[in-house]
Amino acid sequence: MKKRNKIQKTGVPTPRAAGVHTQSRGVFGSTWWGAEWVGSLERFATPHKWQEGKHLACGRQVLDIGVEKGYVTASVGDFTGHTYAVKLSLSPFTNEQWDGLSRAAANDPAFGEALASGEMPLNAKQVFESAGLRLMPEKFKDLVMKCPCADWFKPCSHQLAVYLLLAEEFDRDPSLLFRLRGKTREEMRALFPQAPQGAAAAPAVVSEPASEALSDDPEKFWNGGALPELNLEWRVPVHSAAPVHRLGPFPFWRGSDAFVPQMERAYREISRFALMASGKKS
Repeated sequence: MKKRNKIQKTGVPTPRAAGVHTQSRGVFGSTWWGAEWVGSLERFATPHKWQEGKHLACGRQVLDIGVEKGYVTASVGDFTGHTYAVKLSLSPFTNEQWDGLSRAAANDPAFGEALASGEMPLNAKQVFESAGLRLMPEKFKDLVMKCPCADWFKPCSHQLAVYLLLAEEFDRDPSLLFRLRGKTREEMRALFPQAPQGAAAAPAVVSEPASEALSDDPEKFWNGGALPELNLEWRVPVHSAAPVHRLGPFPFWRGSDAFVPQMERAYREISRFALMASGKKS
């Protein structure tokens, strides 16, 4: 998700872009990977700072946030009306490290299948450890955290608010955690194929349509002939909202209901309406 607003360090907070809401539901680290993300920094911050960070995260003070390869940028306000440009950096894995991780997961097709469906593989920790890597920051120095606020003790509450919102978002979409380590969802799918290595894939057969000479009759050339009779099959798809599932969760969704179930209901209703309009029965 790209940054949508210009970030200013002081003064009145910049307005949020339409449709971007950053009020947290207050649940940070409900999955094992989200909990590890929180725990990796929690021991380096005082309880007082954690509480302040939670207040900012839950109080709509993180105005804008974006996750890119290796870093996170955010515009964070406080209850005094000031706004600060916060940046968190985490070193991406090298190409050699990604190759080693790919080899470690080569014999486990479930690893690639989970990533393709936008889920965290159940054995992710074991695969990373077997490749000599850690998905989460292990030491405080692994994270480079910047905030221009006057708080000399870091991590400050503004940085912690961003860190906590990231944990909440990683719970819903773990692919953002891999993006922070240097790979997009599409790059991860290419690196970790769903089929086990060595499996012979059937070559794709492309049949070329039979060529037909153009007519010398100008009337037929420009107006064409009668269209063939179409035999259409009308039915409701087995899986609703398949494109939505392939694209993954909407980044930093803050609606009252989960985004994907809402889209599934919308797709089902559209399918039923199309069947009714066609006169067919589901």
